[in-house]
Amino acid sequence: MKEKKENIEVQGFKISFVKETGFISLTDLARKSERDPTEVVRDWFRNSETLLFLQTWEVIHNPNFKVWEMTHFRLQVLDKTRSLGFQRYTQETLAIGLVSVSGRYGGTFAHP
Repeated sequence: MKEKKENIEVQGFKISFVKETGFISLTDLARKSERDPTEVVRDWFRNSETLLFLQTWEVIHNPNFKVWEMTHFRLQVLDKTRSLGFQRYTQETLAIGLVSVSGRYGGTFAHP
C-alpha cells in the first residue's frame, strides 16, 4: 500500500486511512484496546463470524474472489494450531477488502 496515508483523530486516537481507496487501519483502531494491537487484529481475523462477513463482502464486491479457498480458510479457523495470516488469505483467495503491509509504516487496512 504505497498510497499516501492521512490521519483522523477519533476519541484521542490517531487513525490512518488512505484517501484514494478509503482503506482504514485496523491496527490503529485496535490501539484503543489495552492489548497488543497486532493480537487484537489477529484474533478478530480468526473469528468465524468475521470470516463469514469478509466472504460476503468479497462475493458482492470482487468478481475474482475464490470462494472455495475462503471455505478452506473458514474450516481452518477451527484448528487453533494453524496460522491464518492476512497476506496468505489475500493471495490465496484474491481478496481485495483487506491489505496487510509489513514494516515500519505497515499495518492491516480494510475497506470500510
